[in-house]
Amino acid sequence: SLSPGLFPGDEIVAQKLPLVDRLTGNGPMRRHGMAHEIAGPALFLASAASSFMTGADLKVDGGWTAW
Repeated sequence: SLSPGLFPGDEIVAQKLPLVDRLTGNGPMRRHGMAHEIAGPALFLASAASSFMTGADLKVDGGWTAW
């Protein structure tokens, strides 16, 4: 499974919402994720490269769970 972090859509980013800015600034990477950054892990899980994986969770969260 994938556990994504903060991946706001373009419409949300364009609104400059205080909550999104605060969450973005508090993360270890100091930015939110972009669509292409979740695509790679999703493709990996959908490919034969992950054929022997079971019960694993890929955290694609910019380091939030490392804290």
